[in-house]
Amino acid sequence: MFVKELTEPNEFEQAFPVMVELSDHLSKSEYLKLLTDMRKDGYRLFALYDDQEQIISLAGVAIRTDFFNGTYLWISEFVSRSEARSTGAGSILAEYLEQFAQSEGCEKIVLYSGISRERAHHFWESRRGFERRGIVFKKPLL
Repeated sequence: MFVKELTEPNEFEQAFPVMVELSDHLSKSEYLKLLTDMRKDGYRLFALYDDQEQIISLAGVAIRTDFFNGTYLWISEFVSRSEARSTGAGSILAEYLEQFAQSEGCEKIVLYSGISRERAHHFWESRRGFERRGIVFKKPLL
């Protein structure tokens, strides 16, 4: 297995079936348009490939700075194919992101996880050493 940052249009298209397991409301065209816009704002997409060179896990990240966190790696998306969950794939990708964040001078890693995603919370807290630190509020405007 190996991790690679995706930078080419064909790689982004190959990642879509994995990303849609997390964001199943997205069409391929919406995904590609949003990805283009997000990349202009520093978004980067990393993939974990299996031994057959198929993408099995994805992480969408950006380096951000604010008054509360300092410089940090924001994980927007983190998803593994359903058949790759609980196989260690997520830990491999998370470890890669930790090393990447350190190499980029980040002080910490921050992420959001939906309130009902208990398995994800267990992964981040018990396996990766993250702490729950807040509540996210959201208000639709359209």
